[in-house]
Amino acid sequence: MDKVWINPEDAERRNVKIKPNDEDVERVRRAHRNDIENIVPFWILALLFLQTNPSSLLTLTCFRLFTLSRILHSVAYLGQQSFLRGVLFSVGFFINIFMAVYTILFI
Repeated sequence: MDKVWINPEDAERRNVKIKPNDEDVERVRRAHRNDIENIVPFWILALLFLQTNPSSLLTLTCFRLFTLSRILHSVAYLGQQSFLRGVLFSVGFFINIFMAVYTILFI
């Protein structure tokens, strides 16, 4: 297993070479960035959604499905499963759309 250091100061202290474009590291970085790009809007929508006092069952269903879809999306992303990744992204996306429409209608 190669040692991968992104920051020059970390590599310098350990007297090793920097390998800045390691594909595994970059894939994890992209998966993480993708999660942040999708989870932050969900949090905002979730806070607004909760202001409408939805039923506990509806709330739990939306939150659990979104969470499960994002976890499985990350696994699919790391496993390079493009079709599955698209399906799982769609699940989370439509949950966000549902919560946004619900919030607009019931606030």
